[in-house]
Amino acid sequence: MVRRAIHWTLLGMVCLILGILLFLWPEGSSEGVRNGLSLCASVVIPSLFPFMVLSAFLIKSGLAERMGRVLEPVTRFLFGLPGCTAAPIFMSLIGGFPVGARAAAELRRRGEISRRDFTHMLCFCINAGPAFMIGAVGSMIGSYHAGMLLYFAQIGASLFLGIVMRFVLPEGREEDRPTRFGKALGTADAFVESVADTAVSMLSICAFVVIFAALTGMFQQVGVTRLVSRVLEGPIQFLGLHPALAGAVFPCILEITTGCAAASNAGTAAIPLIGAASGWSGLSVQCQVLSTMRDLKPDKKWFWIGRVSCAALSGILATVLMQVWPQTQEVFSTGAQPIAQPFYFSAPASAALLAFAAFMVLVSRPSRVES
Repeated sequence: MVRRAIHWTLLGMVCLILGILLFLWPEGSSEGVRNGLSLCASVVIPSLFPFMVLSAFLIKSGLAERMGRVLEPVTRFLFGLPGCTAAPIFMSLIGGFPVGARAAAELRRRGEISRRDFTHMLCFCINAGPAFMIGAVGSMIGSYHAGMLLYFAQIGASLFLGIVMRFVLPEGREEDRPTRFGKALGTADAFVESVADTAVSMLSICAFVVIFAALTGMFQQVGVTRLVSRVLEGPIQFLGLHPALAGAVFPCILEITTGCAAASNAGTAAIPLIGAASGWSGLSVQCQVLSTMRDLKPDKKWFWIGRVSCAALSGILATVLMQVWPQTQEVFSTGAQPIAQPFYFSAPASAALLAFAAFMVLVSRPSRVES
């Protein structure tokens, strides 16, 4: 009873403080909203919407299930997951943050995976796409080579975490087992439903991007960001790290894009910090993911454990990769303001998509037994 009273009291105080800050300093939040809307129009929607439609179509049309018949030995051996998870896992590696998690949620709603499998996928199927890491982050830090290493560091950390979690997660209850009540739709119906469902999800994603941009702008105007930086300056200087690192930690916790932009000026500490930020993915992305699965009730404890573990592994692996393949030129930009472009060409992503399309054509051909 006392704990509930404390909870509601603290929650009320936070809401009251935020309301006062919004009333007294509206300029920061207003500018943040404008920046958030611009980010949605120029980066979020162009990069995520097509991949989200494709991932939904794979599942609704039954293509993911057909792929699973071929790839089940691989997914069982590596992750202990059924073959139908192969397509969502692949899409999570090239599609951007919410794509893999949303595809996993669709599998769970259709009864093709258990609650434990769903929780397992949430631990490692939330990744930044190559277009963001190589194109956007690479331009922020002044080296596309470094952006590529950061991308592979994040992917390596996620896959390693996916392998480890099959042995760590507790076994699910009998009622959480797959029910397989989902039924493949016709091509036209699957496409229509995929676009419609993705449009609703896209609205939710953009809403979180805008609200976190507004909070970031307000915190910067009020001075919360500077206060956190000053608190962290002492420990960071004691460790001999770049002082700019103090001002980048708080943005990295809140939102991945602004966090990477702030971390790009942190000298030699930029690579491990951006690597950790991509593994953490930011509270904004985490809210986007959780908003798409309110009815599925995943084990959130393991979701947060997965995010923290992925952040640590990605930061460490990024540092190791930079030592193995060091830069031949100055990596970090100091004066240029990073600006996210609406579209980035990524050769690895393009090659992966072409290979994926060819594989889909092969597995979608009817076998002699079926015909």
